[in-house]
Amino acid sequence: MNSDTAQRTIAVIAKFKNMPEDQVTLETQLKDLEMDSLDGLNLIFELEEEFDILIPDDKALTMKSVGEMVEGIDHLRSGDAAAAETSADSDPAPAEGS
Repeated sequence: MNSDTAQRTIAVIAKFKNMPEDQVTLETQLKDLEMDSLDGLNLIFELEEEFDILIPDDKALTMKSVGEMVEGIDHLRSGDAAAAETSADSDPAPAEGS
């Protein structure tokens, strides 16, 4: 788990809920943050903006703790990096004899 991702995620959640960061840990359950469905949706938007990612709805629905959010964000960010590397590596090389 990336500590930068964890710290940034905790900071976004704390700011969103207007609470001190030290009250949000990786073990914090999202239900304990007393968020309704609209809050949850808005928090997802905040995280997408913070990390410049898109969180699929099916993944967002399965996240139950801050730690699960961090793991999901790490996974999406590593997938973005891998996709960028793959597209850069897939540039066709000039054909021999051309």
